[in-house]
Amino acid sequence: MNNTSNNNTLASICIPFTVAQILKKLGVPQKCLFYYEDNTSWSDAKEPTLRMWYDKNSQMLVGNSVYAAFTLQELGELLPAFIMRNGNKYHLYTHKYSYDENIQYFIYYAIENETNNSCAVEDHYSELLARASMLIWLIENGYVKCGESYITTRSTTSSTTHVTTDG
Repeated sequence: MNNTSNNNTLASICIPFTVAQILKKLGVPQKCLFYYEDNTSWSDAKEPTLRMWYDKNSQMLVGNSVYAAFTLQELGELLPAFIMRNGNKYHLYTHKYSYDENIQYFIYYAIENETNNSCAVEDHYSELLARASMLIWLIENGYVKCGESYITTRSTTSSTTHVTTDG
């Protein structure tokens, strides 16, 4: 398999480079199975190179030109199962549906058994992008805090929930 077809296969299971840049800027820990190396400024490459990180548990990806290329499963592990809002517990829901003969993914947080009472709704043709957009929304709105090697969800109690990025 040549490098171009390998990158195309990886690109179908990883977030796009532009999304990887946003997540890194927001402080999401850079530990995952695949990564982008932005070698466009110092090589003949026309776009960042998508590579596999061979030892996920060895260390986090570092450097200004390296960006975590999260997969669907990795993003799912980073999303909290619920968030607290105005004293209510909102649970994570994911739906796949057909709209105008196209498949779409609807990801949102809602009060249990009250799915029409929701917040943080993301809707995309790609479940991967819907999850990434949801994580971005959660961080930007203060429901998730990023640390060096973990993500913390905001809680109404003194304890917090840590979702580590360790394999």
